[in-house]
Amino acid sequence: MRILVTGSAGFIGRHLARRLALLPDVELWTLDRREMPIAGANAIIGDLAELDLGEELPEFDLVYHLAAQASARLSHEAIDEELRDNVVAPLRLLEFCRSRGVSRVVFASSMGVYGSTEGEVGEDAVPRPTSIYGANKLVVEKYLEVYRQFGIRSTVLRLFNVYGPEQNMRNLKQGMVSIYLQYVMDGAEVPVTGSLDRFRDFVYVDDVVEAFLLSMREPGMSDRTFNVGSGKSTTVRELIRLIGVAWGHPEPEYPVREVEGHAGDILGNVASIDQIAGFGWKAAVPLAEGLKRFADWAKDSAEVAG
Repeated sequence: MRILVTGSAGFIGRHLARRLALLPDVELWTLDRREMPIAGANAIIGDLAELDLGEELPEFDLVYHLAAQASARLSHEAIDEELRDNVVAPLRLLEFCRSRGVSRVVFASSMGVYGSTEGEVGEDAVPRPTSIYGANKLVVEKYLEVYRQFGIRSTVLRLFNVYGPEQNMRNLKQGMVSIYLQYVMDGAEVPVTGSLDRFRDFVYVDDVVEAFLLSMREPGMSDRTFNVGSGKSTTVRELIRLIGVAWGHPEPEYPVREVEGHAGDILGNVASIDQIAGFGWKAAVPLAEGLKRFADWAKDSAEVAG
């Protein structure tokens, strides 16, 4: 089975590509504009929005599309980049899939399509994105519906707040867990936009990779949309406390400071995961355990860098 992973140098794409490379019946290809070698993979380095895909790539049985500008905040600050990475690039990829007879596409969408919700949200909820990022993820979901008429079966995975080892600690505009952990590592007050009672659904990266692999194995997941989250609500206040504990902070609560909010931010949402659970998937790593693994990785990485 010949598989392409776009965004293979990114946080989730890297974890997924490494798992796929271990499968004996997979011929793995990766595509990213950054060089991040994956043992056993055929790597293509380039920008998906600019490459001549017809010449650069062979035919594939399955394409995992994870390449993206992944920050809701940055989507309002760098609109040209947002449109290129999150609209133009996936549309060009779908045109390549149509022209080369690719039969399956799995798309990494986002909880951002929902906007704020009062509680648990299911896949049949009316999308109300509050960020350009969320709106563009929804646009690509609609493109996938259009391309089904060309024989491309697609699975949409709406990812909630993914976290874990190898998340970009230097990017302080994307990834709530990695941002807060970086401040705790530095011994600084954690800047919090809005209320400490804002809430999110945090899901560990290994569990997310399992959802992507499941979509490859289960034909019944084609032409459907699935939430991928823990199904549990965690407030910002509780998250910061747990990160402090994971890092070994002695106080019961880690110090924070309030800062001005930004466009596209939401009060919160939590995934209903009944649909994907019907195929046997679950979030196996509890938040406290996942944060401990993340903090241990960050500590080891800091020691190596030092």
